[in-house]
Formats: sequence, structure tokens, C-alpha cells
Amino acid sequence: MQTCIRCGEGIPQGATTCPRCGAEVLRIIPSLPLERLRHPLENTVFVILALAGAVTWLLLLVVTLGIIIPVGLVLWFFSWVAFQMFRAQLLTHSVRVSEQHFPHVHRAFEEVQQRLGYHEPLEIYIMEGTTLNAFVAMMMRSRCMVLFSQLVEGIEEDPAALRGLIGHELAHFVLGHFRWRWLVMGGFWIPLLYLAWSRLCEYSADRCGQACAGDLQAYERVLAMLATGWRLARHVQPELLVQQANEAQTSIFARLIEITSTHPPLVKRIAELRQFILGTPQITVERRAATTLGAVMLLPFAGFQGLGSSAAAAALAIFALAVLAAILLPLFAAARETAQMEACMTNMKQLSRAIQMYTADYDGRLPVFGVRALIGAYVQPGADVLRCRSDDSPQPISYALNMDFAGWTLSQIETPERTVLLYEGDDEDIIMRHTDGLNIVCADGQVRWIKETSIEECFWEPR
Repeated sequence: MQTCIRCGEGIPQGATTCPRCGAEVLRIIPSLPLERLRHPLENTVFVILALAGAVTWLLLLVVTLGIIIPVGLVLWFFSWVAFQMFRAQLLTHSVRVSEQHFPHVHRAFEEVQQRLGYHEPLEIYIMEGTTLNAFVAMMMRSRCMVLFSQLVEGIEEDPAALRGLIGHELAHFVLGHFRWRWLVMGGFWIPLLYLAWSRLCEYSADRCGQACAGDLQAYERVLAMLATGWRLARHVQPELLVQQANEAQTSIFARLIEITSTHPPLVKRIAELRQFILGTPQITVERRAATTLGAVMLLPFAGFQGLGSSAAAAALAIFALAVLAAILLPLFAAARETAQMEACMTNMKQLSRAIQMYTADYDGRLPVFGVRALIGAYVQPGADVLRCRSDDSPQPISYALNMDFAGWTLSQIETPERTVLLYEGDDEDIIMRHTDGLNIVCADGQVRWIKETSIEECFWEPR
């Protein structure tokens, strides 16, 4: 029994409409063997990139102490906003395909949807533009396909070509080219390999597009339109384009353009597709290794110009920013902590001078009422000097005097350079606010930072 692709209702044999939603019954189209259509090298390159990406993300997670996670969330949020803005642009300046708007495009999509076994929601828009192009975009479960008007106009009377165009774009979703892209992006430090994977995805999508069209010549017309426009595409001879593809194989500069692009050369796409469908070699490989080596040697001079206007350039830029942020954020955090620690030491130097002024007024004796004894005559009430910037407690004073020496004279202290008079904390506890350590003032007036493991090396009690 056939199933309605719109509502999922079973359709009795011989029925012409769905008994539930009334939709016209499409002819039964067998699902395509997608894995047979996938380019044989696509999965291999994907696995290498995925492993490289997993290692990269794991290293960034460890090296940045997890800071890459909030950075990634921020980048994801900006990507989500950009996608929503893009979709809003489509809603306000494009026409959404439906049973009423461009029904022939909608019917072609339903046939392709059935053939590829695609069941996720998808919005198709036709956008005005002189560019002969089409693309798909995805963010979480929101998916859309954009067909430029010039391209649709050229093939609207050719159902096979229309199915081929839609099948190519839909194949990117069905074959999972978007599903693990975030993982593959981690392998961008092997940029040529990522670009190779992107081109292999296009070859796979071409095979699916041709299978949906059901006609090699119809799909070749779609590809030819990308080169000559829809008016002249009917004059293009694919056999001659295959000859151009072989000529390009012998050119170092043509190979350079290919390996630095996200999409394969148009002539090579036709040659590869013919080789897959007809089963006969179409592309010579005698000089491919030599031209590839020469192209790689020219990369420093080419500046990866093929990335300039592609989606890979944007993704590479985002990844580079993420790595840069992951490196710089810990440095900024460390610089901020250093600044707060130095500000705290400045406070304690002023308090140290206040203690010296107090002892000068009281026959060399230390205060017996803690830091509060300094407020008024020696420290202004509410002064910033009483608060450490790293102190997030509600207490008005961030420092405490060592009351074990209350009322002592400085001359009674035998080792003033190691005896603690003032420290960060309160009368009961010391508090380490600065990189697993704290600032102290010794009896000789020096301000020092000590780490947690060095606390016992200082003298906190009379000896």
C-alpha cells in the first residue's frame, strides 16, 4: 500500500487521491539507494576530519580550562541570530513555494522528497536574482532551500531538470552533510582536506540529483546553465566539456583553483557524473599527481583565493575566532587577576604605612583593636583602601590584623621579615583571593604575595 507523503495516511491501491487529506496521489517512486550514490571517498575523508576535529575540540577544552564552551555558545548564538535574520529576509523579500505558489515546483519537490526518503520540514523560497544558483541552509530543526528566479525560469518547463536541481540540494540534508559540520570544523587546521570533503559532498549530491531527474541529459542541462545561462545551455555539448576537464587536469593553475575551492570545477562535475553513470573512464589521471604537487607548491603565492567568497571562508573565520578567543580569554582573565592582586597590594602598602604612623603615635605599639583602630586618624572611613577588588563578600573591610601581636612593640618581634602583621581575611580566617594565594604585610613593612603551600613558612604567632 502506498503512503501519502503529506499526511502519512495509507492509500488503497488504485486510488487517485488520499482519503484523508484529498491530495493527489503521486506515482509510486522507489527510494534510491543513497549509500550507493555517495562518493566512495566522502566517508573516508569525513572520518579523518571528524577524528581531527574531535582531538582539536578536546585539546581546546583542556587547554582553555573549559572556556571554549561559553565561547562556542556565544558563537552559536550569533549564528542563530544570523540564520533568523536570513530567514526573515526570505519571508519578507521572497516567495515561498506551496501548492498555490509555483505548484509545479512544489510537485517536483514532493516527488524528490519521496524518492530520497526525506521527511523533515523544509521551506522552499524563490528569490529574485540574476545569479544562476540554489542553496540550502539549516539551523537546528529549521531548514530552507533557496532557488534563484533565473534558474527556475530556465527549467520550469523541464520537470526532470527541476527534480534534478531540487534533488541535488535536498541530498545535502539526506546525506548528512550538515549534521556533523560542527565536528568537521575542528579539522580546519587541515584546510585542503576540508575543501576536498566539501567537493566530494558536491559529487555525491550531483549523483543524487541525476537519480532524481531520471535523465542524465536533463541534469547536465542544469549544470550547463551554471556556466552559460539558461538561454544558451541547450547548445552545450557535454562531450566537449569532458575534453575541457581533461585539459584542466594538465594545468597546475587549474588544479590550484580546484584544490582551493569548496565546489569542484563545473566541467569536472559533468565528467565525474558521466563516469559514474556510464561506467567508462572520462578523466585521465596520468599527470594528476604532478599537477597537484605543483599546485600545492603555489599555495603560498595564491593566498587561498578560492576561499574568499565561499561558505568555507566564513566557517574558517569563525573557527579561527573561536581558537583566538580560547587563547586570549585565559590571558585576559590572568591579566585581570594580576591587576586586582596589584591593586590589593597597593591597599596593603597604604595600610602598612598607617600601622607605622599608629605605632609612632603609641610608643611603637601595634593596634589592639584590629584594622578598625586605624580608621579615622590614619584611614578615611569607607575608603577604597579597605576593600580588595577580588572580595565579593558584603563585609566593609577585606583585611585583618594579626591579633596575636596586639599591643606588641615592633622591637619585640625577632624575625620581622617573616612575621605576618596584616593579611587578607577576617579575625577568624585567612582568605586566598589571588591565584590560590593571598597578600600579607610583614612586620618589616614589606607587602608580599604568598601561595597556599607557603603559609606555614611564615610566622603567625609569637616565637
